[in-house]
Amino acid sequence: MTAYRAAPAAPASTALFKPRWVPHEGALAPVAALAEGAAAGRLAQRLLEASEGQRGAWRGVAGEALVVVLGPSLPWVDGVRYLGRPADAMELLVPTAERLDVPWALVARSLGRRDAVGPTPWALWPRRDGGVALASVAAARPITRGALEAWVAARGR
Repeated sequence: MTAYRAAPAAPASTALFKPRWVPHEGALAPVAALAEGAAAGRLAQRLLEASEGQRGAWRGVAGEALVVVLGPSLPWVDGVRYLGRPADAMELLVPTAERLDVPWALVARSLGRRDAVGPTPWALWPRRDGGVALASVAAARPITRGALEAWVAARGR
């Protein structure tokens, strides 16, 4: 007789499928610009070069290697990704030219059930491996020269 062995523990990820990014038919209107890595530094520099009036129309949030700008007449730099709001999930900011192969409303409802994702709105964009990157942009504040200079200085350490 063989000894009883418990079933192996379930994997940390219990996702039944991995959503895929596909081209968006009918681009969304851009309401945010997102840049990562070196592009984030270029975007911060472009924001520093903008007039006080232009900066006053934008709000932003930044992380270690991420800058997100919200507002009208968004700046452009090489590597920036524009985000829009899908009609069926206004709490999301998603790529204007790409979408997941699942409804945005389902994505938003799923995210809303997780405590760790932070408050809305949430920015979602494709990772290099095809997965989904996620960041709360609820902390976006008016963009000031001092805050930008501090962010740039902290990255240059």
